[in-house]
Amino acid sequence: MLFNSNRDFTMNSIFTALLLFMFSFLYYMIRFVEFTPIIFMAFIVYLVGMVLGIHLIFRIRYWLHDEHLTSQMGSFFTTWHYEEMTAIDYSKGLTKKDCDNYLGSTAALKIQFKSDKKKSIRISPEREEEFIQELFKRAPHLSYCSIEEYRALQVRKEEVAQQEVIVVPHLGDAVKAQNVGSSSSKWLKL
Repeated sequence: MLFNSNRDFTMNSIFTALLLFMFSFLYYMIRFVEFTPIIFMAFIVYLVGMVLGIHLIFRIRYWLHDEHLTSQMGSFFTTWHYEEMTAIDYSKGLTKKDCDNYLGSTAALKIQFKSDKKKSIRISPEREEEFIQELFKRAPHLSYCSIEEYRALQVRKEEVAQQEVIVVPHLGDAVKAQNVGSSSSKWLKL
């Protein structure tokens, strides 16, 4: 089953800015640079890279096969087997350091793996709920956090961050801390 990548305003803005930069640089090269053989070769390499980059940006798809999930970015395909997957969660943001990103949106699904060799991946299918249902038909062993649970966890995480509690052993009680001074050292205002 085929799913195209979802797009959102943030990623579309980034892609548009990237395209404008690429085309303005191309215009600059054509108008103001004298073509020597080396410049001509650099121009050809730039054109090939530009076409490949545009192809990668605008052609992101996901296929759910019987035994594996396949991701396509441009002409490049990557396959992940269902038995190596352990969990699927929601994720937000442009990039995550422990993930490979195959997406066109800041809101994505994060798929985790058993093996330490493989990183987690982030994907952003257009029809998320249908994608998750189809994925569970093929890989029922996955653990899953629904969008409502995810949002509740995010709200709880923000509440805890706002109400930081520090236990001071010699006072015996928990004291609500207020940051005074630098972020590297915390002082308690009692």
